[in-house]
Amino acid sequence: MIRCRKGAKMVHIVVDLEMNWLDFKYENERKISTNEVIEIGAVTMNEKFEEIGAFKMYVKPQFNEKVVKKVEKLTGITMDKLQDSPVFADAFDAFIKWCISFGEEVVMYGWSDSDELQLRREMKLKNIPWKEDVDKVFRQWHDFQKEFSDLVGIGRIITLSQAVDYAGIDFAGQKHDACCDARNTAYLLALTKDEKRFAKTMKSVLEAFNHEELTSSIGSLIDFSAWNGVGA
Repeated sequence: MIRCRKGAKMVHIVVDLEMNWLDFKYENERKISTNEVIEIGAVTMNEKFEEIGAFKMYVKPQFNEKVVKKVEKLTGITMDKLQDSPVFADAFDAFIKWCISFGEEVVMYGWSDSDELQLRREMKLKNIPWKEDVDKVFRQWHDFQKEFSDLVGIGRIITLSQAVDYAGIDFAGQKHDACCDARNTAYLLALTKDEKRFAKTMKSVLEAFNHEELTSSIGSLIDFSAWNGVGA
């Protein structure tokens, strides 16, 4: 449930992180967190779910001296890109200040709960204090991956790329770029808040896929009868 004080200005922020694995030689550190954030990306939307701001920042790792090859291949992030970037404490502080600059009430969303958990773990790993502004950002955090899967009745967790495909759109930007991933997630979030557009979009896509199980599941949630005869 989204909570907002009467009269307070609310903003919706979608965040995405790219992470680098800690080397196994950091045995004690890995007990707290097996990853370090190397990029923070986010998109802010107003109460009408319109984009009003974006955040993108590389983060220099403090443990690993290189980006793991699999991560580098997936994200395109190299250590050269990170050398002059702020460390996590400074990047996290900048991100928190950016989040609260938009409104009195902040509602956060991530594609899965992994980003929220990573931030919490890395704060603990690097002894970052839990201040009032941090609490304000973390107070309302939603796992939108689960919410989207539940809404369309898939019955399983799907990737962001799959969800974008189901919505019948091309993925905007580069996959596994934190800001691009956040923006595509934000598009899906805005889509689900527009009941008529969501119904029309998902109906046409599911019919194209001829996926009877999904059509049946969504049909139990949304009345498509009003859209009979409407072309996609």
